[in-house]
Amino acid sequence: MYDITKLLKEEDVKVLLSILPAPRQRKEGRPRVPKDALLKGIIQVLVLGIGWNKIFDCDCSYSSCYRYFQERQRRDHPHLVFDVLAKKTNLAEGTIDSDTVTSLRFRNLTGWDGKHRKVGTKVSLFTDLKGLPADIEFGKGSTHDSRFIPKHLRKPPVTEGKMS
Repeated sequence: MYDITKLLKEEDVKVLLSILPAPRQRKEGRPRVPKDALLKGIIQVLVLGIGWNKIFDCDCSYSSCYRYFQERQRRDHPHLVFDVLAKKTNLAEGTIDSDTVTSLRFRNLTGWDGKHRKVGTKVSLFTDLKGLPADIEFGKGSTHDSRFIPKHLRKPPVTEGKMS
């Protein structure tokens, strides 16, 4: 079985396990896979960047991990994870990066991005030096990256870490 503490601290894994809901057990059918096994597979994909069918042994199948991940995204649970990780950031120094993504959920925020030559939604992420998220902003694809900087700096930090 793969040791997930190579990719993420054990305390962070415990926090994620406490946030994410357990898979619902139906009255009939096969018993559901434990949440910790699913999280081990998902973290491998997100941190290592490997395909779903290439995850190491985590006591469940890759398709179970994929379906659980898709269901959490559909029910908007990534915001819960983002909020918890944002509280652990140290904003003494940070980086801002943005990219344009194609999304059907943000139809009112789509616009032409000439750099990437596509219609999409601009996503700007402000992170600390370790890569933990501190703030996220959305805008039309036609919005210049520099327009997000004042928005990121205006928001009060949601950190419990040190500020300088």
